[in-house]
Amino acid sequence: MSDYPPTPATVLYEAAIRYHRAGHVVLPNDPIRKHPVGYKWQELAPNEEQIRSWYHDAKIGAIGLRDVEVLDFDNHGKPSADDMLDQWEAIVRALAPNLLPRLVYETTPSGGWHIGWKCHIIAGNQRLATRPTFDEETGGNWSRISVTLIETRGKGGQVQVSPSPGYKLVRGDWANLPEITANERQILLDAARSLSQGDRKLIASVSEPQGRPGDVYNRDNGHKAWEILQEIGWTLVYQRDEVIRHAVANERGNDITVEVFAWTGKEQYKFTSSNRTKQKFTGLIYSYV
Repeated sequence: MSDYPPTPATVLYEAAIRYHRAGHVVLPNDPIRKHPVGYKWQELAPNEEQIRSWYHDAKIGAIGLRDVEVLDFDNHGKPSADDMLDQWEAIVRALAPNLLPRLVYETTPSGGWHIGWKCHIIAGNQRLATRPTFDEETGGNWSRISVTLIETRGKGGQVQVSPSPGYKLVRGDWANLPEITANERQILLDAARSLSQGDRKLIASVSEPQGRPGDVYNRDNGHKAWEILQEIGWTLVYQRDEVIRHAVANERGNDITVEVFAWTGKEQYKFTSSNRTKQKFTGLIYSYV
């Protein structure tokens, strides 16, 4: 049972019609299950008359949207969704200073966040950031090795949105999603990926003795990757814990060359999203295994 009172039928109806007229596929969601009610929703293409029949007489209590790409910050605690959002925003802000104010922000009933946009590129649902499970979270099922902190809803998926019970728009409008570039979209997703903490299997594996040449190099000399970047003009912009998250390089001429050397064993750093202006080139570097 929801802790939030039902949304008035007229409010849901008006929003559903607006979303439909904006070009969205509107789905009749159960507010508790956060899932479409009694339909083959993957194939559903409702018209305005059908949507009116769902919401006009309060038959349906929530609104879902299909094929909209949304970042979903789940609030599982340790860290909280707010903490994850703050860290993600710090990375995005340094890479693309004017991007965040354009996005749709929405809070969810559990204390999580939805961040929405529109882009000509859209992918299916993805898990972007996880953390290892705590013992009390496994429920005796030790195959549950991770908890999802950030994921997407995208092509072929659906997301429950405001004004469904417990959902509140903080900025923007689902009926008027901001259009972003493919590069901006990649920055948003890669910033989320960089916050992943792995899973129990990963934590166990990196705790074991590491004797392979690549493992030894990563353990004893991994810091040299950053020292090399500093020597050629990179400066630190943002850092989380002891891991470099991204940095800025000085422009030299009109071209930038990035050389990547592969070592035997687990990789330690990944160079990914970038943003370039006439003054500087900004790139995201994050550690992963």
